[in-house]
Amino acid sequence: MANTGTTAYPAALDDFTNVGTATYEDDAGFGHTDLHNQAHEAIEAIESVMGTTAGTSVLKNVSAGQFVATTGDIPVKASGAEIDTGTDDAKFVTAKAITDSKITQNDKEQTLTNKTLTNPTINFTDKASNVNVKASAYRNAALNINDQTWTEVVCDAELYDVGEDFNVANGRFTAPVAGYYLVSAYLSLQAPGDQKRIILGISKDGSNDPAYRAYTTASGTNDHGLVLSRILYLTVGQTVSLWVWHNAGGAKGLNTGDSGRYTGIDVHLLSV
Repeated sequence: MANTGTTAYPAALDDFTNVGTATYEDDAGFGHTDLHNQAHEAIEAIESVMGTTAGTSVLKNVSAGQFVATTGDIPVKASGAEIDTGTDDAKFVTAKAITDSKITQNDKEQTLTNKTLTNPTINFTDKASNVNVKASAYRNAALNINDQTWTEVVCDAELYDVGEDFNVANGRFTAPVAGYYLVSAYLSLQAPGDQKRIILGISKDGSNDPAYRAYTTASGTNDHGLVLSRILYLTVGQTVSLWVWHNAGGAKGLNTGDSGRYTGIDVHLLSV
């Protein structure tokens, strides 16, 4: 038995199947079915407010058969939408309503205004929320570079690509989020010849006139390598790729393959 003041009430109010008969009506015109349904709503209300003044009042009215929701005796359940908007503070909350709300649903939009996030993990459309944007790709297939012609090097193999932002079909990395990226490109050209110039470029959006370049002049008859690193600000959707130019007097092959040892590009997001 549960006690409120000096009056004893049933400890459980979950079975009203024996209240009256199917034709029973109280003074307010409520039949057995109405009483049964409202009693169960009252039980949920009591579970939410038990021990409060309102809970005691509801319990007394339930015991007396006064189940008139319109009088305010029985609190009404809040919906998930009402929890989200906070439009009614006179209703009680159930576990299901919380589940239906945006509070526990990660796939629904949530708006934070004037809130401080301490050490947040940012998900840039990647496969997991605890990873960052980074890719390393290299040229695997053989490739000749024509004389005095800017040539885009399509890096057709990957060492890693967290976020799947590098396209091996066109050799370009696409920024999934606006931010500052460390872009490093490197190449090895086969025997360009003594005093021949080689230029390595990093281009945005496929431009055949790269804005970022590194120059070198070859000496002797050996293969020649070159490295270029820049920190670039990229907006969402912008691309970067590797380009090469030389004046060796004819087509020259790149050293390729060997798991990225010779020619490739790395892109890592540093900050947003």
